[in-house]
Amino acid sequence: MTALLRAILAFVTAVCASKTDDPHEEKGNCLGEFSIDGIDNAHLMGGNMQVNWNRIELQHKSGASLTSSCQDGLWDPNGFIQLQLLGKTVAFQVDLSQVGCGCNLAVYLIEAPGRDRIGRPSEGDCGYSPYYCDANKVCGQWCTEMDIMEANNRVFAVTPHKCDESSTPEYENCDRIGEGKNTKERIDVYGYGSEFVIDTRQPFEVSTSFYGRPSGLYTQASFEKIVTTLSQGGRTVEMPNSPKGEYLAGMADAMERGMSLRMTSWGDEADTMSWLDSPPCGEDSCSGENAGPAVLSNFRIFPIPGQPVPPAGPPPGQPGPPVPTQRPSEPLSSPGLPWLRTITIPALSLGSASSSSSVLVIALCVGVFGGVLTALVCMYSDAIKRELFGTGSLEEIRNEQTKRRRARKTAEAKLKMELEMYEPRTMSRKSSRTPPFKRDGSGACLLLEDDSFSQ
Repeated sequence: MTALLRAILAFVTAVCASKTDDPHEEKGNCLGEFSIDGIDNAHLMGGNMQVNWNRIELQHKSGASLTSSCQDGLWDPNGFIQLQLLGKTVAFQVDLSQVGCGCNLAVYLIEAPGRDRIGRPSEGDCGYSPYYCDANKVCGQWCTEMDIMEANNRVFAVTPHKCDESSTPEYENCDRIGEGKNTKERIDVYGYGSEFVIDTRQPFEVSTSFYGRPSGLYTQASFEKIVTTLSQGGRTVEMPNSPKGEYLAGMADAMERGMSLRMTSWGDEADTMSWLDSPPCGEDSCSGENAGPAVLSNFRIFPIPGQPVPPAGPPPGQPGPPVPTQRPSEPLSSPGLPWLRTITIPALSLGSASSSSSVLVIALCVGVFGGVLTALVCMYSDAIKRELFGTGSLEEIRNEQTKRRRARKTAEAKLKMELEMYEPRTMSRKSSRTPPFKRDGSGACLLLEDDSFSQ
C-alpha cells in the first residue's frame, strides 16, 4: 500500500510540474539597458539572454521585450515602448550561424499590451510573458503582428499579419498565415555556404523599411509596402513585399499608434517547423547543435530618405477625408488603460507632423465651441437672467416701473374723487350734530345712515 501511495504521489507531482513549467526560460528579469540608435531610455525585459549595451546573445528558448524601464519580476503594461515606424527603417546585424533547421530566431513587432473588450490591458495566458499578444493567439489573445525576421541559417522570412476589424479594443480574429516573403522561394540567395549571396556562416545586415506615412489633418495613415534588404560584404538581397488589395492598409492604424519590439529564439520538431524552412530543411529538429546561440547587435531606427511628408491641406477643389476613428493607445480612465482603446485620446508626440495636426484640430474645435457658446449666451441672456435672478432686461424693468407708477396715480385719483363726492358744501346753522360721514382706518369716507342732516 505504501509503495502504491508513493507511485501515485510521484505521478501527481510529475503532472503538476508539466502544467506549471514554461517551455520558455524567460522569467521576467530585467536584462538591463539596451542601446538603439533613435530610441532613448530603452531596456530589455525577459530571460535567458545576455545584454551588453547594443549587443544581445540569445540562447535557445529565450525571449525579451523592449521597455522604457524594468524591474525583476514586475511587468508594467504601460512600459512597452511603442515604435511608430511608418516612413522609417529598422536595421540591425545578426549572427545566426549556430541556429539551424527547426529553429526560429525572430525579431518582430506586436501590438502589446493585449487588451480586453473595454480596453484594459490583459495579461493573457502566458505567465512567463504577461500582456503578450500576436496573430496566432499563442498566449490567448490576438493582436496585429509584423515579423521583421523569422530565420535560421537556411531560410529568412518577412511576414505581416493583419487582424479583422473589431467593434471593441479586443481583436476577435487575425490572419495566422500572413502575407510573407521567404528566401526559400529563391534557392541561391540565402544559406549556409559560400555559394549563396548571403552566407549565414558569417554575420550579415538586415534593413527593413516600412513605406507609408502617418495621418495628417486631411489624410489617413497609409502603409503601402515593406522592403527588406539583406547585405553582406558588398552583396545584397532585396525582398520587397506589397500584398494585393488593402492588406497593409489594414495595418496602418496599428503601425501609427505604435508597436512593441519583441525578440525570441525557439524551435520544435521538423514537422512543426516545416512552414518556415521546408524545403530546404528536412527532418532536422531544433535540438543539439542546431539550437545554438544567436547574436543581435547595432540596432538603428531612422527615416527612409525621400519619404514624402503628409500634405498640409487637401488637393485643390477637394475636401479632406474625415480623420479615422482609431483604437486607443492610451485609455482615458487610468494609467492601466493607454484607447484609449475604449474611448481614447491619441498620444501626441510633439515635434511630429501628426501631433501638430492634432493640436491644430483640437484648437479649432475649442474655438468653434467657444463661439457657439458665446452666441447662445447673447441670444438667451434675458431668459437666463429671468431664470436665475427673476429679472429681465433693463427696458423690461423700466416698463414695469412705469406701470406701477400709473397704477398708483390711478388709485390716488379715485380716492380723491370719492372724498370730493362726500365733502359737505353747506350745513344748517341750527344743527350741531356730527356730519353724516366719517373716515375709516384706511382714510376712505363712509356715509352714515342719517337723513336729518341737510346739505
